[in-house]
Amino acid sequence: MSIVFYPRSSIYYSETMPEYKISRAKEGEILTADEVQQLIKNIPKKRKLTKPLISFLWIFGKRISEIIKLKKKHIFIEEGRVNVRFFVLKQGGEGRGDRHRSMISKDHPLAQNIIEHIEKFGPNDYIFPGNQEGHISRQHADNLLKEVDENICAHWFRHSVATRMAEKGATEDELMDWFDWMSAETAHSYVERAGRLSERFADREW
Repeated sequence: MSIVFYPRSSIYYSETMPEYKISRAKEGEILTADEVQQLIKNIPKKRKLTKPLISFLWIFGKRISEIIKLKKKHIFIEEGRVNVRFFVLKQGGEGRGDRHRSMISKDHPLAQNIIEHIEKFGPNDYIFPGNQEGHISRQHADNLLKEVDENICAHWFRHSVATRMAEKGATEDELMDWFDWMSAETAHSYVERAGRLSERFADREW
């Protein structure tokens, strides 16, 4: 059996098995766009929620609890972009919280997965339907990811997206706004580590 190692992400491919597996994330490691595409290719055909779930995680880097509570009415398409209004709890989980809008170009390689998925639902329907509270639970979502690759978790997507955005030149304020961080310390840690570039990220292709 031939195995090729990719040191940056510890992903390997076996020529005798048509699957990609990612080893447990080490500190500082991030997912790449190619790895995410391979994860999507690994999704069992019977699983209809996993592809849009991974697409949301990779495109927006939001918390899994914010993604599974989305309804179709929270997603709209205008001016060539997919706009999503995520519900974010107030600090400490108190109060009703607010909806924060994030957007991505329709030309993003994974945007079509979201567009095709939401077409199946009515305005007030949860787009990740389940038995608990009308939508799937966090545990259910985690299990869907583990079914594709036992070594990945939702937060790894969030960490990877934050790292890439910082590398692409996002400021601390932009990171705080996008990821809904209450403390500037978290945003500062990403910006401090990143190799700063001047590109913007709204129309990125990863």
